[in-house]
Amino acid sequence: MKLFVFTDPHGSPNHLKHAEETIKKNKVDAVICCGDITIFEQGIEQIIKKMDSWNVPIFLIHGNHEDEEIVEYLCEETKNIQFVHKKLVRNGNLVFLGFGGDGFSLRNKEFEDVSKKWIRKIHPNDFIILFTHQPPFGAVDEVVSGQHTGSESIRMFIEQIQPQLAFCGHIHDTFGEETKIGETRVVNTGPKGRIYDI
Repeated sequence: MKLFVFTDPHGSPNHLKHAEETIKKNKVDAVICCGDITIFEQGIEQIIKKMDSWNVPIFLIHGNHEDEEIVEYLCEETKNIQFVHKKLVRNGNLVFLGFGGDGFSLRNKEFEDVSKKWIRKIHPNDFIILFTHQPPFGAVDEVVSGQHTGSESIRMFIEQIQPQLAFCGHIHDTFGEETKIGETRVVNTGPKGRIYDI
């Protein structure tokens, strides 16, 4: 499977056009977007319609600029976009785990509760792709001041489960950066995105 992963386009026509061109040029099979598709929901209906017109399956979570219920409702009206906040999506042994929103909490009880349910559904040979809006603490989460702004809850889950890939966004200062937590590759692709062959 060929994936295109991007985050935080914030309604930029240039970023959305780049994503569309990359998807078509590389004939990707699916797209992951880690949220903040808008600036505080400006033009959200048009943006989601635009993304739906790319005619490729899209796994979408909301960012801190979008309301969960609004994004979920708008995705229900599309053909190609699946809202995967708090969901586990399985395709054989390929497992997608999505959790959106927030971006500012050191600990997130809702994430911790959801992740406990995920753990019961994960098999030993699964290839796991976690995607969240907020980064895990201490990984692609450092802002210019040097402060770490990630989530300890997300980091603890990664340390415990060791998904093969963990994608996030939110922190503009780390767009394009990658690091590792144990064996897990943690990536903030930024709005330019990256292609992954799974």
